[in-house]
Amino acid sequence: MSGNFHVEARSGKARIGSIKCSNNCEQGFQGRKVLDTPCALVLTRKGSLPNVTNELFPLTSREALVQISLLDFAVFNANDALGGAEVISQYGKGVHGFCSLKGRSTILSVRAAGSQEFLFDVGARKDLIVGELRGQTQRVKVTVDDLLALQQAMSCEFFEHLSVAAPPNASKKQHESSVWRSLGFLDETISRRSSCKGQLLGVVQGGFEAEYRSLSAKKTAERAATGAIGGFMISGFGFGETPDQWETAVAAAVVELPDELPRILTGDGSPERVLRAIELGIDVFDCSYPFDVAEFGIALALESGKVLPGSAPFAQQPFSRCAYDLCGSGQHVNLNDGEHELSRQQIIDKCTCYACIKHTRGYLHHLLRVQEMLAETLICIHNLFNYNSFLKAARESIRAGNFDEFRSNFIRKRRQDAVSQGSSYPQ
Repeated sequence: MSGNFHVEARSGKARIGSIKCSNNCEQGFQGRKVLDTPCALVLTRKGSLPNVTNELFPLTSREALVQISLLDFAVFNANDALGGAEVISQYGKGVHGFCSLKGRSTILSVRAAGSQEFLFDVGARKDLIVGELRGQTQRVKVTVDDLLALQQAMSCEFFEHLSVAAPPNASKKQHESSVWRSLGFLDETISRRSSCKGQLLGVVQGGFEAEYRSLSAKKTAERAATGAIGGFMISGFGFGETPDQWETAVAAAVVELPDELPRILTGDGSPERVLRAIELGIDVFDCSYPFDVAEFGIALALESGKVLPGSAPFAQQPFSRCAYDLCGSGQHVNLNDGEHELSRQQIIDKCTCYACIKHTRGYLHHLLRVQEMLAETLICIHNLFNYNSFLKAARESIRAGNFDEFRSNFIRKRRQDAVSQGSSYPQ
């Protein structure tokens, strides 16, 4: 299994690696057979990027994995109990053909990035969890066999097994229970997978307790030693944990994991968290960050250290606290701002993405004012391109052996930009 991942360079614990994705990837414009890490795991909704068609996906980056949410495909038609595995199996071309993701490397994930979906532990059943369908109050039962049937039909390059995350403010007993229940799901998946293709990702749970994160990682790594696992998914974040809780839990897990397999982290994909995760030895990050800020008309400029013209102090910006928490510095442009109304300037200076080359700030401002959905599409194209350029810069700094300096300079500039705008710097 370790032959599918190779570490090429290091800077401290940060590392550049390459993931071979030979199952459905074809060399060409739409994707690559080998992905360089650190890279993003881009979320989808029902197999499509938010606000961006899969035909436009190549305009953003080729260095990204695509996340397919289990609960998005567990049930296609609740009234008829029509399962996604049955539909995709009859279609006959896997999720890559069904969702126009040819050439893209995919991961079948239990929980979608940036969502508050929670999986409910049934307790008495060792092969069953219950999840809520996105945007609905209806709950659906998912078993290990359901997961394997869906993976067999989809042919994703990677898939994670069912697991149970400890709920927010859980007791130590609940944290420990999430570890053993998740390991039980892993063992059931290994024993039942038979000829099911794809690399199985061992899920590390344990909540925010270092003791149980370490236990989960150690026991999952023992299964990896047999060759049954092709990587690790460090899961259970994104439920309001503090920065200290997050860092303690991630560090406790990583130290127990073998070096020769990729490590994927779920939860917050903000630039600061991503850089710290890279520093701890994480390879892939699920992220909704570029999409979240696009919903507020925010264009990112993460590879630029300058405070951009048109970045007004947050106290003067008429949008919610959520956007403040997501951005928090001058490395963005708020295209809602009236000063862009007649601007002929490209969205972000010197950016080579499709949106920046073809459109101006004034045009995007107009689209936002009239609530035209094309605005979010163009901003998402830019933000994904910019976010992946940011990760490329991080990879280059690791290869050069100066990642610590790269991260320190980035954080310092973000803090300076926020202070100059009269904002506090979010963690």
